[in-house]
Amino acid sequence: MTISSARTGIVAGAVPFGGLILSLEKMNQWLELKYSDKDKTWCLILEPGVSIKEIKERLDTKSMSLKFNNDTLKAFKEDHRRFFYPPDPTETTALIGGTVATNASGARTFKYGATREFVKGLRVVIPNGEVLEIRRGEVKSDREGILIIETTQGKIVVQIPTYTMPAVKNAAGIYATPSMDIIDLFIGSEGILGVISEVEINLVPTEDNILAIMAFFPTDGDAIEFSRDIRGDFSGERLPLEAIEFFDTKSLELLRRKKEEEGQASTIPSIPPGSGSAVFFELSYKEEELDDLVSSVEGFINKHHSSMDTTWAGFDENELEKMKDLRHALPEAVNSIIGKRKQKFPSIHKVSTDMALPDEYLSDIFDYYVRNLASLNLDYVIFGHIGNNHLHINILPEDEIQLKASKELYTKMAEHIVNLGGTVAAEHGIGKVKRDFLKIMFGEKGIKEMQAVKYALDPKGILNPGCMI
Repeated sequence: MTISSARTGIVAGAVPFGGLILSLEKMNQWLELKYSDKDKTWCLILEPGVSIKEIKERLDTKSMSLKFNNDTLKAFKEDHRRFFYPPDPTETTALIGGTVATNASGARTFKYGATREFVKGLRVVIPNGEVLEIRRGEVKSDREGILIIETTQGKIVVQIPTYTMPAVKNAAGIYATPSMDIIDLFIGSEGILGVISEVEINLVPTEDNILAIMAFFPTDGDAIEFSRDIRGDFSGERLPLEAIEFFDTKSLELLRRKKEEEGQASTIPSIPPGSGSAVFFELSYKEEELDDLVSSVEGFINKHHSSMDTTWAGFDENELEKMKDLRHALPEAVNSIIGKRKQKFPSIHKVSTDMALPDEYLSDIFDYYVRNLASLNLDYVIFGHIGNNHLHINILPEDEIQLKASKELYTKMAEHIVNLGGTVAAEHGIGKVKRDFLKIMFGEKGIKEMQAVKYALDPKGILNPGCMI
């Protein structure tokens, strides 16, 4: 049985290897809104088919369903604060159940962390038909890593894997830490251990104001060092970042070509002349701090060979839309190129990496990527969540020979990243297409430990066969 919902994942987790498909996309009810005295914030209980986009839209307007308790709903609307759900995968049509199953993240992960940080409770149906009502903090593994799951059919004994998780943004493998919470076993497990049928999430008060900025730089090196500087790598002084993303020289070149091809009908904004790379970031601020904040931003930008004259700042919707159009146009342009090349070579596809590593290696790893890509004369763009050293390389092969070379290079780079203490999957997960990378990261012993967890909960191998392990 393969679990399916929005099918926005890109590691083939929802692609069936025979059997049945269990679709959750119409389980889209908002079940409960409640206030947490412990956290001093509001919580939502949702079915797995509610989209990230809908959560944002309804929280922005506080337009909740009348199915909620009227007194609770009234109290929520009277709360002067505005609330949001921080996890922000690029594809906002993703559904909450799928994002929990993959521990999804996005540009705001630098400040807020990934999905795991905001899940308070789960309702999970395990393969024997039992329904587990899981609350964070109620059940943990013992010192030996043994986790006991009580069911009406008896106890299920789970041995938590003994491998060490990388100290970076990570979505690879079954989560394992000493004395871990049972809820974390299911978050990020990609549906191989149980079916998530309800999710309880914490909401977070929004900052007073958000300023969005797109800064352009002469070179990739300038943009990378700027990114490291504003996040506090050098002096400890940092900007109040809500989100941060990077676009390399190849990305801007591709967008310029795309705009030229589209002509006057193009919605891609004009990139300032001489710009070789860009960094998009969002800052939180209070009104009385704005002048000092802008001055500080200008200082950082000037320090890294750029100017406010070529910088976009989003105070109004038009400026924000300009930046959004640029960001969204890049993956569309990449897919357009691959679509054209597939007409001649139907078997080719883009090869998209998902690796992250510790802070100190960011500058060196970018040079490593570029050097290896250039040595094989491969077409590519590099962009992504630079706050977590999580840059996506999109390799665009022109034929089957380049596709083979791209895959071999990906494996080589994955081995290098793991040796530096990084991860082979920072946000996309493993699914069916990256299982070999999981072996690179955890070895045969780690894979066997994951298989033991799977067997304890799913001895007949019913759920998501072929996924992860």
